[in-house]
Amino acid sequence: MLDFVDAAVSAGASAARKTSKQPRFTVGDRVRTAHNSPFGHTRLARYIRGKQAVVVAHRGSFIYPDSAGNGLGDAPEHVYTIKFTSEELWGKGFGDPNASVCFDVWDPYVELVDERNGAHECRRLRSGRNGRPRQGAGVDAHRKGGGDELDGRPHRRHL
Repeated sequence: MLDFVDAAVSAGASAARKTSKQPRFTVGDRVRTAHNSPFGHTRLARYIRGKQAVVVAHRGSFIYPDSAGNGLGDAPEHVYTIKFTSEELWGKGFGDPNASVCFDVWDPYVELVDERNGAHECRRLRSGRNGRPRQGAGVDAHRKGGGDELDGRPHRRHL
């Protein structure tokens, strides 16, 4: 296996993959990153979770690391470059008002923000059985009895 990885890396093997899915976002769209704490592998950095940004580029479709990193196959998803203000990330008075941070994100990490009504489309990942990522609504929609269990099973709180 290590020989295969060494050969792929040295040859510059591409992570680009074709998908029949259409891009959901266009340049200029305001988006919010998911605010979750999935079990297993993810490339969604904690410091950008739940933050708003603007789409500045569509990069194509690539291997979705949350799937591939958890042994679930390539599952190609579209990748976007999104731009955050530093104040959005670190708060007014802490972030440089003239600075911004760009971050590449996979489609399942973001939702479209409706300027009038907040989140227009909510697409969050929850951890399923065996720690595998699963699509669904936010945790609060599935909480039983207002407790700390999700569908009767203990879960990690969203940060």
